[in-house]
Amino acid sequence: MAVNAPIKPRRFLKQKEENLQRRICKYLQTNYAHTIFFSDASGVKMSDTKRMSMHAMKSKDLRVPDIIIDFPSRGYHGARLEVKPEGTTIYKKDGTLRKDTYVRRFKNGSIKRGDHLAEQADSLLRYNDAGYFARFVVGFDDAKKKIDWYMENENTQLF
Repeated sequence: MAVNAPIKPRRFLKQKEENLQRRICKYLQTNYAHTIFFSDASGVKMSDTKRMSMHAMKSKDLRVPDIIIDFPSRGYHGARLEVKPEGTTIYKKDGTLRKDTYVRRFKNGSIKRGDHLAEQADSLLRYNDAGYFARFVVGFDDAKKKIDWYMENENTQLF
């Protein structure tokens, strides 16, 4: 009889991402104290219900990235970072976006189906088109590298 490996529940992955966001916020506070930034994991304590109701008040067709840096640099108006835990694969080997489908069931009985990464990538593209530096960041080192490059740290090369 085969033994199946345990599957990590989505809750565990979300906690991992929130801890990563906190580390990135701490890095911004320590190294770029002059910078105005926001993250929903930047120390604001609220219940999931409250957080969901706040997200419901935003634009329906544009997702808000995990970290927002309102500091103009390198010709951009600001930076928008979508944080993913270390080891997350965003793109397939052929360069296309990996699928991350979801199904949400609401109390009124309605169901919403979508592709999480596709929605995030679409929002990042819209921010890029509007003059923002908008990127996925995978893990702390990638986030640090992109933040340092954006903030014009001379010792950092993005590519």
